[in-house]
Amino acid sequence: MLVAKREVFSYNEENYVRQTKKLKPCRKSNFSLKLKAFGIALLTLFICLGVLFRYAQMTQIKMEVSKLDKEINELSKHKTDISLELERIKESGWIEGEAESKLGMVYPAKDQIVYISVNMNDNNIGINAIEEDKSEKLGILKLFSSAVSKLSNKF
Repeated sequence: MLVAKREVFSYNEENYVRQTKKLKPCRKSNFSLKLKAFGIALLTLFICLGVLFRYAQMTQIKMEVSKLDKEINELSKHKTDISLELERIKESGWIEGEAESKLGMVYPAKDQIVYISVNMNDNNIGINAIEEDKSEKLGILKLFSSAVSKLSNKF
């Protein structure tokens, strides 16, 4: 008679063998998973630092702009003050008062005023002298240009 042999399996050993075989690939995948997570965390850190530095630059620029605006307001106020002072100085009454008080100037008395008469003939003489001066200069220029033209014809 044939008796069938029963095979006895030890489930514990198979599970253990399977577990040991599975652990080795898991360690490799865990390392790559950890590496990916670390890379993502590092990338996120750099992005956050970049955004933070940009906000710091924007804040610095805003502070500079507000400082320049304040300076513009001060300078425009100074400009209006100076223009008002200029208008005050331009007034003839103020100039007259300053001349009398600081320089000791006074208007001349009637006996100090001297009137001069001018003849029209004297003015014409001055004009004629200027015209003669111009004609002499033109004569010299004509003489020089004729001499240059004669020399250029010989060559």
